[in-house]
Amino acid sequence: EDDVEEAAADPFEFVPPAPILSTLPDEFYTHLSSSKWKDRKELALDPLLSLLQAPRLENGNYDELTRALAGRMTDANVVCVQLAAGCLEQLAKGLRDEFAKYRGAVVAPVLARTKEKKASVLDALGGALDAFFLSVSPFYAS
Repeated sequence: EDDVEEAAADPFEFVPPAPILSTLPDEFYTHLSSSKWKDRKELALDPLLSLLQAPRLENGNYDELTRALAGRMTDANVVCVQLAAGCLEQLAKGLRDEFAKYRGAVVAPVLARTKEKKASVLDALGGALDAFFLSVSPFYAS
């Protein structure tokens, strides 16, 4: 009898990766940096969060996107902060260990915003920080 245990297959590996960067609208970054909070929310963050709901994301250069989302942590509108944190969380979950290279750009702005008093924002920030941790952990646990 074999004493060797077979490693369980990770279902994540069988899910086809969803393309994110190629599906972003041309004016995404313009809307994300708009002076109108409704534009940031409705034309950039809401559609992005919908795209990021895929369980696995295609690898690519997410540097500009992560920096732009980290920049939203200083947004005066807490709804935009909450959505940006949710986007970062989904990005970290969808990229897993590939997200580790972006953590330097996102951890400090997210931690700086944890002084927020609104519980819903703190929950979103906590979820993002948890996902960042899991992306650099040797064993990904969902």
